[in-house]
Parts: sequence; C-alpha cells; structure tokens
Amino acid sequence: MRRVKMKRRGKRNARPADRDDPVPMATLPAPIIGESKYSPAYCRTAEHMCRLAATDMELADGIGVSISTIQRWRATHPAFAKACEIGKDAFDARVEHALAMRAVGYTFDAIELKVVSAGGGTSEVVHEKVRKHVPPDVTAQIFWLKNRKRNEWCDRPAVPEEEMDGTRSTSQIRQEFTRRILSVAVRLEEIRGKDPERFAKIVEGESGR
Repeated sequence: MRRVKMKRRGKRNARPADRDDPVPMATLPAPIIGESKYSPAYCRTAEHMCRLAATDMELADGIGVSISTIQRWRATHPAFAKACEIGKDAFDARVEHALAMRAVGYTFDAIELKVVSAGGGTSEVVHEKVRKHVPPDVTAQIFWLKNRKRNEWCDRPAVPEEEMDGTRSTSQIRQEFTRRILSVAVRLEEIRGKDPERFAKIVEGESGR
C-alpha cells in the first residue's frame, strides 16, 4: 500500500506579523444616532401625532428614529418640545371634555339602517336619522368630583396635621379644656361658700406649688 504524506499547513486566519492591530471599539467615539436627522418640520408632525394620543414609541416610529432620539430632541430643541406639549395638552383637554360629558349625560344624532317593506312582497333598506341620549354615569361623576373637589368628596376628608391630636381636632380639645376649667371654677365657688377655711387652704396650696 502506498502512503501519502500530508503537509501540515498553518492556520488560514493567521495574520501577517507586520499587519497593524485593529483599533479597539472602546476608543472610538460613540455616534449620535438620529441627531443629524432633525428638521424643524418634525415639530408639526410631533404636534399632530400627540394630538392623536401618540406615545413616544409611536412618535419615534412615525418619524423613523429611536425613542432616545425623541427624548434628546425634546431636551435640545425647545420648539420640538413645545410642539409635543401643545399636542398632548390638546388631547388631555379632549379626554377631560369627554369625561365631563359622560358624567352629566349627552344627546347625539345617529343614522340607523332599517329594513322596511317596499310593497309587492319586497323590502328595502332605508337610512333613518334618530336622536339618542346617553344617561349620566355615576362612576364618571365620582371620578370627576374626587379629583376636582377632593376636599368635599373624598371618602376621608383631609384634616390638617396641625389640627390633629390622635383622633380629636384642636377645636374639640379646646372645648373639652374649657368645660373642665368651668367645672373646677364652679366647684371652688361652692367650697368657698360652704367652707371658707378649706377654700383658703386650697388656694394657698395651689399658689405654693
């Protein structure tokens, strides 16, 4: 049998000794992603999307940048931050108005489709305008009053800390103190009329303390 000698080759990935070492990634400056993409035209887009209740993620997807870029633009571009604020305030106002209407009830016009007889055993679909009413919602009323008139409609009205002593208010403590003082004064006056010497001893004892 014929033997074939195999030559041992070096590693294919071995680099030449004179090849320069690559620059470590840690020494390279981190690029500012998306900063070069900013345009004042994005202010209008941001305001419009925020008016539709867009989140930061949805706003980033709509413009085509990352969430961190949106946050950076708000911090470095006052016009962009103001546009976002205006849009969000507008949507909050819409929600507030809708909640108020749900709390008191409202009436609206609607179009309903009805099937009516057309004669001869046939029928047809007609559009009929109707007026509907949505009654007030108790849950919406409670939510509104607890947030807008908290001191009056809270389950446990807040009592200032300086007016509390355990479970009694300052006015209750004053009333109790006044009642006790008057009771002691009446008792001393009775002792003074019945036993002047005892009264004198009580007064002298109190003044001697």
